[in-house]
Amino acid sequence: KIANETKGGFFSDQFENQANFETHYLTTAKEIWNQCKGKVDAFVMGAGTGGTIAGVSKFLKEKNGHIKVYLVDPNGSSLFNKVKYGVCYTSQ
Repeated sequence: KIANETKGGFFSDQFENQANFETHYLTTAKEIWNQCKGKVDAFVMGAGTGGTIAGVSKFLKEKNGHIKVYLVDPNGSSLFNKVKYGVCYTSQ
C-alpha cells in the first residue's frame, strides 16, 4: 500500500522475489567461499527472508556436499510466519 501511494516507491517483495536467492548465490556465497579459501565445514545464520541462506547453502553444497548448513530462527522471524501462517508479513 505504501509503495503504491508513494511517488517513485516500489515493493521489492524480497520474500517471493527470485532475485533475492540469485544475488546471494552469485555474490555472497562466492565471497564466503573465496575468503575461506574453500575451507568451509558449516554455515550458520539467522533467518530473514530466507534468500541468503538459500542462495549461500546451494552454492556451498555444490562445492562440497559435506558442508553442514544451520538456520537459526529468531523470535519474530518472518520465515516462521511464512511456514506457520503462509505469509511473511502482516499489515499490523
